[in-house]
Amino acid sequence: MGSRPIRVSKMPFPLSPQAIDALAEIISGGGAYDGNKPIGLYRSGPQMEKFMRACNVDFHVSGSRVPSLVASLIEINNGFEQEKVLPRIIETAADPRDFTKEPERHNAVLDHLNRVLRYDGFELQQQGLRVRLVAAGHATPVVE
Repeated sequence: MGSRPIRVSKMPFPLSPQAIDALAEIISGGGAYDGNKPIGLYRSGPQMEKFMRACNVDFHVSGSRVPSLVASLIEINNGFEQEKVLPRIIETAADPRDFTKEPERHNAVLDHLNRVLRYDGFELQQQGLRVRLVAAGHATPVVE
């Protein structure tokens, strides 16, 4: 008997449009000229491309950076195996290592994403030094 990877039963994907918009806001840091302090980290177009590459997603800004990101996330959300790709993107967007100088901002990111993700049956939980996407009310990661 060999060990098998743990798989959680079918999760409630795709995500809602509100969750996609919240994720895009966290990844991009919002619009460059909207006057609001971003909840997430502001990322330029090349920085967003690098972020998505780190998530194993082929992404290129075409025109404006935020609409390009939203379009890519919608494509992933409606595509094949979104249950493998989206958790990786969400967990990377909430990685505490990116907020070591501003831990209060990390808390704001978790709160912002969790307020929306709970409607889709998910939540982000701090598990040790990592943040994991789990089914709401459970401690088991979506994909392990």
